[in-house]
Amino acid sequence: MTSIRFDGRVAIVTGGASGMGEHYVRALAERGCAVLIEDPRGAPALAEELAGAGAKVAACEVPVGSADNAAAIARAALERFGRIDILINNAGLPAPGAFDRFSEAQVEAGFAVNLLGPFALQRAVWPQMARQGYGRVLNISSNGSLGLGRNAIYAAAKAGMLGLTFDTACEGRPLGILVNAALPSAFTPMTEQMPASDLVDWYRRNLPSRLVAEALVWFVSEACDLSGMAVTTGGGRIARIGFAEGPFRYDPAITPEWVGAHVHEIVAGGDLRLLETQPQASARYRELFPFEPTA
Repeated sequence: MTSIRFDGRVAIVTGGASGMGEHYVRALAERGCAVLIEDPRGAPALAEELAGAGAKVAACEVPVGSADNAAAIARAALERFGRIDILINNAGLPAPGAFDRFSEAQVEAGFAVNLLGPFALQRAVWPQMARQGYGRVLNISSNGSLGLGRNAIYAAAKAGMLGLTFDTACEGRPLGILVNAALPSAFTPMTEQMPASDLVDWYRRNLPSRLVAEALVWFVSEACDLSGMAVTTGGGRIARIGFAEGPFRYDPAITPEWVGAHVHEIVAGGDLRLLETQPQASARYRELFPFEPTA
């Protein structure tokens, strides 16, 4: 296997001072990457440690969450290192609670850190990556977006990270920008807050954050030729995640009653086909209804 190196490359890692973020930073720095460590808590200490060992790193304490802050983070990377090649949108904010009991402030903060901030930061680095003709973006989603209960803010925001990834992957490839997503499982300061101590111990024993970084760093390397992918990883396990469509039923005179009579057949799954892009999803309809562009 060819060694994965990042010499001459510059990365921004949000939430980079602890948990999975710290391991992304360490893995990149060890392989020659210059890294801007974004984290309002702990970034200077980690940067001092790594710089003392010879790494090219800088700390940024500007928090993720707004367009103005995103511009400041991107500017800090450019002023210190002169370019931006890699963005790992890792910062996250847990927001557990009953769906009808959240305050508006909790909702706004959860979406700001988990979706709007990462969205803004990807927009902030995009023009620089486009000018370079090179960029790698890794958006950290969560398997919590698949549904857990009492987790709606986090789930909805992290599901939004998948849409952000899939859509900008379509735009980015012609510009040399590849965008992928990950749904990692690891022992982190966030999972440490779970109320079930036996489950926390299970995470600690089996799913160290370091292995998530080891699995995902390839996706922000020059060797990566994939875009629009989502993978789940943890403990050394890695697999693809995607939207899929099962066998369809068709009736040109469809009615609510017809759906009720066939719904369990429709949702049963079986023989699922992966949907790669929205045009591919639309193509399934064109199998029934041929389309000829007029221009």
